Amino acid sequence: MKNRVFALPRFLRSGEDEDGQAPTKSGTGNADNFTFWVNPSDLRGREDVLNTVANDMYGQTAAARPVILGVAALYWFALRDSSDQSTLTLWLFLMCLVVLAWTSLWVGRNQYHSTFSEKRWMQLYTATAFLTGCAWSYVFLTISDWRDLEAMAPAWMLILGVISACSASMGAHLTSFMVYTLPPVILGTVLLVTRASEALQWLSIAMVAYYMLLIEFTRRTNRGFMERLLLSRQNEELLEQVRGEVTEREEIIEERTQELRSTNQQLETEAVERAELERQARRRLELLNSVVDSTEDIIFYKDYS
Repeated sequence: MKNRVFALPRFLRSGEDEDGQAPTKSGTGNADNFTFWVNPSDLRGREDVLNTVANDMYGQTAAARPVILGVAALYWFALRDSSDQSTLTLWLFLMCLVVLAWTSLWVGRNQYHSTFSEKRWMQLYTATAFLTGCAWSYVFLTISDWRDLEAMAPAWMLILGVISACSASMGAHLTSFMVYTLPPVILGTVLLVTRASEALQWLSIAMVAYYMLLIEFTRRTNRGFMERLLLSRQNEELLEQVRGEVTEREEIIEERTQELRSTNQQLETEAVERAELERQARRRLELLNSVVDSTEDIIFYKDYS
């Protein structure tokens, strides 16, 4: 798949200097408007991306526990009479231990989140996924006759259903998907090649081909998850920029409004002063007119201008 073009937000850019200037060796534009050829897979391992993946896996863990236990119990109940019951019961016990491990992992993050870093929790998650894959693999040892297709069908249907479901549920973390699904696929294929009849051994090729297609589908799912995460981070960056611009404009509007209020107040003060001066001038004029009108002496006025 070709790399897609993304306008990478500042906090995801690599190679910026202390002043926030983007590198000049790739892309064009300044630090506020920069375009990269971005491969979303390059985001893996970042702390913020790891936190999002861990949260997604945490949600999957809550749903996985009852599903694993329910499927294992139903399989044991359906095949308890047609398979080696002791081996089947041991497998069910292993699955119960796996569910207990998932529960401990879920409770650990829920109750002691501050003591678990995201990286540490994802390491424990991956290890638990590997143990779960090994436990699922043990179901192949319950097959009584590898030369009988009807005897093999239930185990293979179970495993194919499990790894298909993992492709969607663990798509956000490709490593966990691989360690979860590889043990049953490897063990099942090896037993199919070494113990099954020659006619049934060809099914191993179909199994490997199906698993390769499933890996490609999961890889695309993982890439889509990373692309959505990148776009989400971009939207957050753009939203933050818009909020900053709105705040800046509000400050400018408030400053200009304050200036207008100050100007209006000054004009009102000047208007009051002018009205008072006009009133005083009018009184003086009236007084002068009164004096002029009431005197009988001759008044002479000469304009020297």
